[in-house]
Amino acid sequence: MSTSVALNLEKDSEKRDRRQLESILTQGGAKNVHRKQLCCPFHDDKHPSASINEAPSGFWYFHCFVCDIHEDVWALRSRVTGIPVGEVLKEALPSSRPQQTQTARQPKPQAENFATIDELIESYRRRNPHSQIEEVNAYTDPSTGHADFYTLRIKPPDKEKTFRQVSKSEQGWQWTGLSGRAPLFNRGRIEKCERVLIVEGEKCVREVTKIGLANIAATTSPGGAMNAAKADWTPLTGKKCYIWRDNDEPGKKYEADVIAELMKLDTQVYRVRVEDLGLDPKQDVADYISEESMTNAEKVAAVELCLFDAEPLNVTSALEDKFTRIIAGEFRSIPFPQKPQLSDGSKAVMPGCLTTIVGEPGAGKSFLVLEDFWRWILAGESVKLMMLEDDSAFHQNRVLAQMSGCSDLLDPEFVAENPQTAADTLNAFRDRLETVSRHIEIANEQMTLPEIGKWVINHAKNGVRIIIVDPVTAAKSTDKPWIEDQKFLFEVKPVLECTGASLILTTHPRIGQAGKPSLSGIAGGASYPRFSQCVLWLRNLDQSQESRAWDGYLTRTVTHKQTIQIRKARNGKGQGKHIAVNLNHQNLCFDEFGVIESSVSE
Repeated sequence: MSTSVALNLEKDSEKRDRRQLESILTQGGAKNVHRKQLCCPFHDDKHPSASINEAPSGFWYFHCFVCDIHEDVWALRSRVTGIPVGEVLKEALPSSRPQQTQTARQPKPQAENFATIDELIESYRRRNPHSQIEEVNAYTDPSTGHADFYTLRIKPPDKEKTFRQVSKSEQGWQWTGLSGRAPLFNRGRIEKCERVLIVEGEKCVREVTKIGLANIAATTSPGGAMNAAKADWTPLTGKKCYIWRDNDEPGKKYEADVIAELMKLDTQVYRVRVEDLGLDPKQDVADYISEESMTNAEKVAAVELCLFDAEPLNVTSALEDKFTRIIAGEFRSIPFPQKPQLSDGSKAVMPGCLTTIVGEPGAGKSFLVLEDFWRWILAGESVKLMMLEDDSAFHQNRVLAQMSGCSDLLDPEFVAENPQTAADTLNAFRDRLETVSRHIEIANEQMTLPEIGKWVINHAKNGVRIIIVDPVTAAKSTDKPWIEDQKFLFEVKPVLECTGASLILTTHPRIGQAGKPSLSGIAGGASYPRFSQCVLWLRNLDQSQESRAWDGYLTRTVTHKQTIQIRKARNGKGQGKHIAVNLNHQNLCFDEFGVIESSVSE
């Protein structure tokens, strides 16, 4: 039976098709399924990354761009219940009984039940004779002494291994997980021990348990490295917990998720320094103690030594580490050159910070970031600037005009009439201009957001402290830009936090929102104001304005044509403040006058 035939069973009612999707997603743990975007129940989704969509052919499907799931109601029902898709479709087919009226509701397919776990396994083997069940892992409830949950590791022919969950209902054993949080493996031993070693996979639990560590229980959560946040970790309350991840990227994700869960409990947490153990990629604790020449006593000693050297993590360790880095000068906010009030109020260039600068047409946002860029370079900071518009000569000309204080150099007629002045100025600033230009990259063709993301991540991992993209809205558009925006930030932000790099993106207001600074008025998806720690809005006033401004020492009356409004400042104390600035048309640099206290007209 093909999927298309099964889909035709529901085509008589598109509304019912969507309701069935919503129902099975709710069964899988999704919330707010009626919204346009929702959190995916199949990964730790703190921000909506999934949606329910209607295909041109009329059927409805669920899509998550993070998990790369693109499934109809039948495939989703198989995913949630654990029943193979073929069985789901068989249950949904009309029987040989007389056809009910078209308006009658189709009964919901019921999961197949088995009296014992052995019967369930035998049924699977009969229907899948070429698949091999490599592991059957019983999750025993300590209060009853009986298993209430199983995970099975299955190797289909010519496919990657897969893990399936089995739980018991009043009707019997079913191919489905438990509702709510999943239990931990080896709970009975956890109750008896003061120390717990958290590993990835039931196989590792068995290997560690086999060597007989004193007063320590090994455990893991079901569902693989991506589902740690869905487990019930409360049995570890009051325990001393050690995390030993696999030596790969999914292992790092698992470690981070487990740490986040344990930090919510009254638990002592330690991280085994897997990166120092000399393991090959993807190896785990079972590989570490698998050397045939090692005696059992040597294996116990090797594991205990790793636990002794484990890095302690507690609720205040992150803050302690931050203070240590601040004192050592490694964690610092880099100020905007010659803009002390903006720097202090926004703290926009903190390690790991994402800053969005919104510039109205003609306000001079490119001059603003270009000036800060080359001043940072000459001050010895590590900076990279990606210009998505115009060529290298265009931007070098602007830098030279700012450095020399001669805006006339941007006028071709002036250069033509004053060739010696232009040549002398270029020669005087050539060395500095050469230094700065090596840190500017020009997009030779229109880049996509994924390409920009790779560029940012590459420089962040290579130790660049400040990364600037001007303007991010020049990226090649797609039919779903809000999805691309969110995916771009999801990929970039963890790298910024890990490396301590700061990212500055320039953009512009939405159409019709110029002169109305607000987070909702920023061009692009809602992800930019949501995930930026700092949002600065450079506003061009209709005419020069007189304001009373505090420059850090005194309040004075100033005349200015622009303001920089701090719309968001997670790290600074200036949110909501307006900074009086002026684009100096002689040198094309910005003069900062101070925080506006009031307009003179007031």
